[in-house]
Amino acid sequence: QMAAMPAAEPQRLARLVELFRDSLLMHTWAEDHIYYPALRALVERFPEPFTAEYLDRLEQEHKAVDGHLERLDSQVRHHPPPHSWPETYALFFQGLRAHMEREEAELFPLSEKLLGAQGLEKLSRVLEDSRHIVPPARRHAQIS
Repeated sequence: QMAAMPAAEPQRLARLVELFRDSLLMHTWAEDHIYYPALRALVERFPEPFTAEYLDRLEQEHKAVDGHLERLDSQVRHHPPPHSWPETYALFFQGLRAHMEREEAELFPLSEKLLGAQGLEKLSRVLEDSRHIVPPARRHAQIS
């Protein structure tokens, strides 16, 4: 049985999840709209493991992680949060960690090889020029 959460903790938990959700939203938007499309343009010219199916899998991982985070965000807004929120957090965290490990170990080194420094720099400029169309993040109260 979980002990009662102090009165201020549910609000703090909800703000933390909201901050994380907005940061992740901006990150996945950049990958889904700029980074992955640039890589998809190269897929046909390169061998395994760099295939359209590989990129599809990464995008599906984004959707799964986003779904867990949406559920967590909804759960922590209830007062008190349901007892299942730690399980949702665990699913979110495990999915995010596995996705990030795959990107770090496989996708990023492959991208450096395929796009080179100039290609990556160009993508960085495209991202900076596209910031005005990124979905707006919510304004957050300071976490105390």
